[in-house]
Amino acid sequence: IEAFKRLRRQFPNSTWQYCIVGSCGSDEASQRYLEELRAAAKGFPIYFHLNSTYEELKRYYNEATLFWHAAGFGVNEEQTPQRAEHFGMSTLEAMSARTVPVVINRGGQKEIVSHAESGYLCHTMDELVEHSVRLMVDPSLLATMQMKARERFKEFDREHFSNRLLSILEP
Repeated sequence: IEAFKRLRRQFPNSTWQYCIVGSCGSDEASQRYLEELRAAAKGFPIYFHLNSTYEELKRYYNEATLFWHAAGFGVNEEQTPQRAEHFGMSTLEAMSARTVPVVINRGGQKEIVSHAESGYLCHTMDELVEHSVRLMVDPSLLATMQMKARERFKEFDREHFSNRLLSILEP
């Protein structure tokens, strides 16, 4: 939310909006955190889509231009690896829709995203904003990376997975 607010301040007349799509528990702590996020987003075109169906999720991916994912931001990956994205399935799903990932350089993300080719890997919020701006202001770069994101996604399809698995199992 803070990164998007920085982008909006930098481009106040932009039509960009930020859609936060995910699940949220009904327990008190989760609901309290959700309210904190909503309060932080107030006054900005930031929309929360919670507990969406898979069909809705696919629609959001297809409507999106950039995909931000920061599970593990600010944590020590060596001490608490479970706080980072383990594989990056949601990132791959976004890439399948030609959405360019701008994601934290932790966990499975660094195995999926080819930095500066099929998306960007970030260590800091400054990098997240910087890479997003680069894509926002350069339609040619954006179009190229959208194509490369889709190509990279295909490297994780069933056929490629099966071939890799067989190459490991065969002597």
